[in-house]
Amino acid sequence: MIFRFTYTLAIISLLLTQCKQSSSTSYVNTQSESALESIHEVQDSPDRVVWQKPELVVNMLGDLKGKTVADLGAGTGYFAFRLLTKAEKVIALDIDKRAIYIIDSLKKNLPETDQARLITRLTPTYQAQLGENEADIILCVNTYSLISNRTAYFTKVLKNLKKNGTLLIVDYKTKTTPLGPPMEQRLDIYTVENEISKAGFIIESVDDTSLDYQYILKAKKP
Repeated sequence: MIFRFTYTLAIISLLLTQCKQSSSTSYVNTQSESALESIHEVQDSPDRVVWQKPELVVNMLGDLKGKTVADLGAGTGYFAFRLLTKAEKVIALDIDKRAIYIIDSLKKNLPETDQARLITRLTPTYQAQLGENEADIILCVNTYSLISNRTAYFTKVLKNLKKNGTLLIVDYKTKTTPLGPPMEQRLDIYTVENEISKAGFIIESVDDTSLDYQYILKAKKP
């Protein structure tokens, strides 16, 4: 509870003091600014832990000791900071300069050894800002449906993962939920499964029950 409270206060403080910037790129071809604003609004809500169940999501990644985890669409670091408590290195990727600014500002409160283990990268829309075989695991929460040319994009992501690396996708179900993007911006789990398979991944599991508003797809690099 204390972590969530101080994290939210820090986010509010940074947003109030930060100079207003406009993002030059987006995962979506249109409505980029409004989409990003909506994502951040939901991402930083104090009650997110109730419906997002972050510990459950992180535990699905398995043992993170000694692993490099990339958080694709990291936002303001909701998962990145949690991953840092378990992984060897966390790479927070986002197309929004404001999100990167907030993570970089928040991580200054960490010990220097932990700061060095959390890397932020402003990433373009057409590929993740990762090297070949750089990550053991890639986590993609509430971001997949916003990406254009997804099969081509994740074909490149496949190369960013080490052999037998894991991709975990969490995104909104195509049913009415109290929060989340408009229905026309959502993708059903079968579409995601088909696209990820075409990108070269092996589907390991599809979970449509653990989270109330979202599904979880776990895939492996062969």
